Amino acid sequence: MVNPLVLRLTKRKVPRKYAIAIVLVILFSTIIFGSIIIIPKLLEQGKDLAVRIPVLYSRIMETLGRMSENYVGYNIFSGLTSLDSNFISNAENSSILTPIGGMLQGVFKSSFKVVGFLLGLLVVPLLSFYLLLDFPHLKKDFLSLLPVRYQSFMEELLKRLNFVIGGYLRGQFIVSTILSTYYCIAFLILRVDLALVLGLMAGYFNIIPYVGIVSMIVLTFFIVLIHGATVTKLISLALVFTVGMATEGSMLTPRIVGKKVGIGPLTLIASLLIGGELLGLVGMLLAVPFVAVIKVIVVLILEKLKSTEAYQKS
Repeated sequence: MVNPLVLRLTKRKVPRKYAIAIVLVILFSTIIFGSIIIIPKLLEQGKDLAVRIPVLYSRIMETLGRMSENYVGYNIFSGLTSLDSNFISNAENSSILTPIGGMLQGVFKSSFKVVGFLLGLLVVPLLSFYLLLDFPHLKKDFLSLLPVRYQSFMEELLKRLNFVIGGYLRGQFIVSTILSTYYCIAFLILRVDLALVLGLMAGYFNIIPYVGIVSMIVLTFFIVLIHGATVTKLISLALVFTVGMATEGSMLTPRIVGKKVGIGPLTLIASLLIGGELLGLVGMLLAVPFVAVIKVIVVLILEKLKSTEAYQKS
């Protein structure tokens, strides 16, 4: 994520170690500042959202159940409603602990969290610094381990993978950050409940094409409807999402991400469905980069194959 910034500074005659130090200081200062200002409020709203989701789910199931009874003759969602109630009751029962056991568990968890946080403050910046410092040498050392005849092929493959995957991930992160800022500000202006957590989710769920933004639109509208939103507020919310999606599709993604991945809509949807079926949300997040890697490898192999003398004469 940060290596391109380091490279830009080194091109301006800044020594690499100083360039790395500058970038990491800015990065971790931003993270610490954001943690102090935003994360407490975000955690509070996240817990509130986690409590509301089961209630929201049960209301949706009840509404769909009544509709199915009116139009079909029976409640086709009764199984889903009972499954949800069982899940909630089991979750509540599983949290019953003796006072002493709960106290000890809390002490151990708090201790590990503090130790892990302090180690992270020390280790992560140091690891980042030395990895960035040795990054150019790591690539050369890796290539030197391969047979000489495969080194040029692997160097070209790494170059293309860095262009496609690195560019895609960095671009998506920038686009998602811009969208999150936009949605948070818009939701705060409209006084949407849980504006901060919903705005961040709406922006960063954009990493999952199609599915992410659609799920966030549904969730946001349901939460707003539960609190008795006016027609004007619903229209304004629809306008916010329309502007956000139009800006992302026509300006942000084409200019920042570009066509680095180059995956067609049909392949994209199929990869999302397969990834979601195999690994759930994680699978959907990894679907696009995984398919992009496969495409880069296949395209490069075909190019090398077509350039061989055997292929040219066949």
